[in-house]
Amino acid sequence: LRFTFIYISEEAYHNISVMQRNPWGISERKEPLCSFAEIMDEEVARKLQLEEQSSSDMKAADAVEAELCERDDCIDDYTIAKLLQKDYDLEVEHTLRLKEKQYNKDDKVGISLDLLKPSREKYDSDESVEERDDEELEYVNNKLDCYTIPEFGSKGVVFQNGRCVTKHDKEICGRKNVSKFMQFPAEFNTGDAAKIDLKLSNRVFNQLKVHSINMAKRRHRVHENKEKATAELAVDTTTRMILFKMINGNLLESVDGQVATGKESVVFHAVGGSDLIQERQCSNFAVKVFKTTLNEFQNRIDYVQEDFRFKNTRKILKLWAEKEYRNLKRLKSNGLPCPDPVTVQSHVLVMSFIGDEKVSAPKLKDVQLDLVTWEVLYDELKSIMKSMFRNCRLVHADLSEFNILYWNEKLWIIDVAQATDLSNPQCFSYLARDCRNVNNFFAERGVRVCSVRELFNEVTDLKFTDDCTFNAEVEDLVNSSRPKVYGKRCPADCLLDSQNDQGASVSERDFAP
Repeated sequence: LRFTFIYISEEAYHNISVMQRNPWGISERKEPLCSFAEIMDEEVARKLQLEEQSSSDMKAADAVEAELCERDDCIDDYTIAKLLQKDYDLEVEHTLRLKEKQYNKDDKVGISLDLLKPSREKYDSDESVEERDDEELEYVNNKLDCYTIPEFGSKGVVFQNGRCVTKHDKEICGRKNVSKFMQFPAEFNTGDAAKIDLKLSNRVFNQLKVHSINMAKRRHRVHENKEKATAELAVDTTTRMILFKMINGNLLESVDGQVATGKESVVFHAVGGSDLIQERQCSNFAVKVFKTTLNEFQNRIDYVQEDFRFKNTRKILKLWAEKEYRNLKRLKSNGLPCPDPVTVQSHVLVMSFIGDEKVSAPKLKDVQLDLVTWEVLYDELKSIMKSMFRNCRLVHADLSEFNILYWNEKLWIIDVAQATDLSNPQCFSYLARDCRNVNNFFAERGVRVCSVRELFNEVTDLKFTDDCTFNAEVEDLVNSSRPKVYGKRCPADCLLDSQNDQGASVSERDFAP
């Protein structure tokens, strides 16, 4: 037997053991061990922090340098591609321009291929595009501001820049048509033609005007059954939901058939709920539904535009029922005979029913009475008008035999939705019309009535003396009441104007709150 002995140093033995643990033969680096004192040493900690910071700064600098190198290469490639694309687009534009000339030739109406042409804005910077647009807009604005329509004499001819210009000039008529075109209804899409050099011929303007009128007619035309129900019976989907909620809330027990109809509303008979019957001591009620269309009653705004309680004209349709509700409340609080309002929801008004069961009280125009009774009713109606004006500060504005009921030998005032407050300057003209309607009706029944001027003076306590100039004096009264309404909105300006008219000096105490 032969035995061979190999001497291995301690370091080699350590490397062999490491290779056995690591199959790749890579020795693992071990961090040098530090004592606890070195770890707690502040100088060692500061040194390590500086080394880490310097290494991170070097890595960031290398990343920025690499990014800049890549960006420069991209910019060069993008510029070359942009120049090549620009040359190609110029060739396309030239080709399309030749095709336009070939298609159009000498025709008055030509075919434009501008939509097929590439956009030139992508080759310009944003600043140059904005500057060019501002310059073009400023040029057009200056041109329009400097343009003035010449003043024509009685002959309709004027000489301008050495040529004869008539009022039928093509350019002048085109600009006038554009100004009229911009006054079309808001529903008609006219576009922004205020600051561009646009001219419309008479033929084009007339066609647009006819088209606008036809659009308005089609918009108000009734097509479907639900729209027809809204226009005729005022019972659309929204109205039915409101009535269902009233029934479910035990406000009403049922809604019966139609009682009356008018140009702005429809009245139905309803049976009140148990709580409402116990509160009002009656079971019959009237449900007034205001129509949501304006096909029949288009001048509604005239009755509320100057009323300080209803200034938002965008909600006139919804506020019309609320306006009658408040007017009825005001009449009822002053003891005048009228329906007692219960509640109002949107355009649906619930009030007491004037009549017997489901039969409403007759209107004054359908009543047959003797002369003595007519004379008594005439005096009663005059006292009602006087109380409405002086106590309630209201004018009915539509008082006639159609809006007065006769029940239990007395008159009942209904349909006060259009009644206006005295703050409305038109209230005096409405009152004069009411006086005229009342006198005409009772005069037909054989009653010896007073003049319209005398009835107007009795109601308003004014002193008009001449019947011939009565209408003119009422018109002057309406015009003189307009500054008073303005004075309520701007009291300081109104006071200053009055002082200036009198030629007096305005002191500081006059403006004191």
